[in-house]
Amino acid sequence: MIDQLLEVWEGSVRATHLFLSEDEIKRIREYVPQAKGFYEHMGFQVYKRTDLDEQGSPYPLLYMRLTHKPVGRQGNRTLNQS
Repeated sequence: MIDQLLEVWEGSVRATHLFLSEDEIKRIREYVPQAKGFYEHMGFQVYKRTDLDEQGSPYPLLYMRLTHKPVGRQGNRTLNQS
């Protein structure tokens, strides 16, 4: 399934992101399969998957929501250093 998603992603990028060079597309492509794992590691879980995007095109989407804080993280903190 990852290979199919990658093909769909790459095709859509090539059709809509004409400003990207071939090298940039290859570099970005390396990270796409890792994205789901990264977000799961950060505490997100897939709650919905669609075979079509919101315009009805055959681009699968994963909807994720934060279900817990990642282990070892305290969340974002802003320090007032006046």
